[in-house]
Amino acid sequence: MKLDKQRVEKAEQELINAMKSANIHELDKLLHDHLLFNLPNGLTITKATDIETYATKTLQVEKINVIEQSINLIVDNAVVITVIEMKGKHLSAPIDGKYKIIRVWKNFPDGLKVIAGSNQNL
Repeated sequence: MKLDKQRVEKAEQELINAMKSANIHELDKLLHDHLLFNLPNGLTITKATDIETYATKTLQVEKINVIEQSINLIVDNAVVITVIEMKGKHLSAPIDGKYKIIRVWKNFPDGLKVIAGSNQNL
């Protein structure tokens, strides 16, 4: 299937919904098996680590509001930069702030998958 901005926007929304509902099945579908993602504290996590965080409720997302989003298509990849407001808990500590996230999506025969990303506090 051809890569276009609407497909990427839809995949981004599916990912946000999966994060909010801790939908492990959906996260597994949207994240590539070899995902690498940098956290604001400098740690790099994998798909397994990310999914475990939701499965164990270490991270609980109450709300995510997208403030702005930019999508750059490069052949069968999409680079997405998003600014969000997020509220929730991590290890019982409150999360309430703005974050800038970059995600790299790759178009595979079975759909779009995040292959890399990073986020930073604003």
